[in-house]
Amino acid sequence: MWGDSFDPIGRQRINKGRLEKKNHTLIKELAHIYIGVLNPYDLIVSKLFRGALVDIDDCLMLFKAKHKDIKLDLLRERYIETAKYDIAEDKLIKAWDYYEQVFKKEKFDGK
Repeated sequence: MWGDSFDPIGRQRINKGRLEKKNHTLIKELAHIYIGVLNPYDLIVSKLFRGALVDIDDCLMLFKAKHKDIKLDLLRERYIETAKYDIAEDKLIKAWDYYEQVFKKEKFDGK
């Protein structure tokens, strides 16, 4: 009916394909609607790409809450993989070094 994607508000295309199970959590599935949320890795990556202070604070809160479940190496891998799709790839990858230091400090200081 809608093809491969749809545009509910006229600003961006949204892929209606199902995500791989490891990359999301299912909230609810209806007849033609699948509602899921990003995993912590992709949520952190998307907020870091936005780069606003409030987004970085959100990432730190999530990291503090889930630091035992979040592997920093996997987060780095996902961040760099995603950065390859952005026009500012080099800047984003350079920014990762700063973010990684902040996450390591949070993890080991237990703040």
